[in-house]
Amino acid sequence: MIELVKELGVSTIRYPGGNFVSGFRWEDSVGPKEQRPHRLDLAWHSTETNEIGMHEFSTWLEKVGSELMLAVNLGTRARWKLWTCWSTPTSAPGRSCRTAGRSWPGGALWRQNVVPRQ
Repeated sequence: MIELVKELGVSTIRYPGGNFVSGFRWEDSVGPKEQRPHRLDLAWHSTETNEIGMHEFSTWLEKVGSELMLAVNLGTRARWKLWTCWSTPTSAPGRSCRTAGRSWPGGALWRQNVVPRQ
């Protein structure tokens, strides 16, 4: 898949994709995999293990040569503020990210706001 995406020259990839953004909690998708919570995905009625998280996705983006378009559910504005703090290298969450061996994300190039259904 990596080679195909490289061949296609996809410059920007949305994360999370599809309806998954409606319940996505980015803070559940960082840190050691064994410490990430498992949650019920309300859209699909299945368990989200957070096995593929922000760190894994960022590594994949680097391999395919693409940049992140971060999808944000506007119903979770506070989480977006926390993301901004986490992705700032000088913040406590940002230092924690680097301690975990990752200098990314440093902010997303693109951000897509998704308005939740009423």
